[in-house]
Amino acid sequence: MTDETWHFPPDLRGTFEPEGLTPGQADEALACAWEYVRTIVPAYTNRARYIALARLTAISTVTEFRGEHISPLASPIIAGYDTGELLATLFAGTAVDETMAREYYSSILITAEKSSPHGNAELLSRYTAAIAHSPAQWFRIRDCDAQARLFIAASLACNNIEDAWLTEEQNQILTEICDAMYDAVAYHKHRAEGEICNTFAYAHPSLRQTTYRTYRETLWNIDAHWADTPERTPVVNFLRNIAGPIHMTMRRYRFVEDSLTIGNPETAQTVDQARENVKLWYRISSTPQNNNHYREILASQDRVLFPGFAAMLEEAGQTCPDCQYPSRYTPSPAQFAGVPVCTAHQEEFGAHLAELPGRARRVLGL
Repeated sequence: MTDETWHFPPDLRGTFEPEGLTPGQADEALACAWEYVRTIVPAYTNRARYIALARLTAISTVTEFRGEHISPLASPIIAGYDTGELLATLFAGTAVDETMAREYYSSILITAEKSSPHGNAELLSRYTAAIAHSPAQWFRIRDCDAQARLFIAASLACNNIEDAWLTEEQNQILTEICDAMYDAVAYHKHRAEGEICNTFAYAHPSLRQTTYRTYRETLWNIDAHWADTPERTPVVNFLRNIAGPIHMTMRRYRFVEDSLTIGNPETAQTVDQARENVKLWYRISSTPQNNNHYREILASQDRVLFPGFAAMLEEAGQTCPDCQYPSRYTPSPAQFAGVPVCTAHQEEFGAHLAELPGRARRVLGL
């Protein structure tokens, strides 16, 4: 690995003081956040909101590999930033203020549990079972995990568009498109990390190429459909960039290291580097703890879980006799850490992917 010089605007840093990071890692996290936001929200008209979004993204970046130091339960001050203040700067006074705050806290709360060496046993068990329950539930959880609808809303807010929020059905379709396309490309990155959240850990991985092609065609259909709708330009920019270009432009990915290619199978070295947080990746190796943390989360669900998430978790269980529900989260090489689903469930996920074009036409009027 070569030395990198990290670039980000001086006013981004502010009070950023993440616990457990070296100064170099802190700079890398800020640069990673800036590169991410610049890539997927390339244009903005409100700089205060844009910097708030980038700072929230810096916290999210740290959460992905130092979850033991991140919790939205105890205080809004996380990694030195006041998240309540940042979320207010980004969304206060808009119709999505409360829901986007809950979306953000849900995302970092669960991500912290995954990357912490001591995640809560009951939460992880319920979370992995909820993911495997159905394709629709999976994509809602993945939407939150990826902060997809959050960034769609933020892209509008950062361009002072406050009267064109998406409907729930529109959010579902658009976040599914970007998440499935991202996951198809990031499949081996996620497997190197032993991730729980990748679409093709549940749908058969042989569908990656077909799915990407089909979803890409639908994306370009949407792009053309909204070409003369200025208030949808930030949304389409987000979808288009997170679905592919991000893997080349951001230094967090291995495009240069892998000889200007994308999606190469992970190697033992890649897995070792993930474990060492090279490129701020991580390797899931949680030893679940039995404590009251899950109940504490439920007690604060109106603030830290998106609407409906608590019900998904509470209703989750080992309901399929043929799926394999893990009790530990230390995946073997070339494996993910979630529930290895049975053939019937895998086929259900595949059928859902195949139906995307029709669902998109119905919801978006394509």
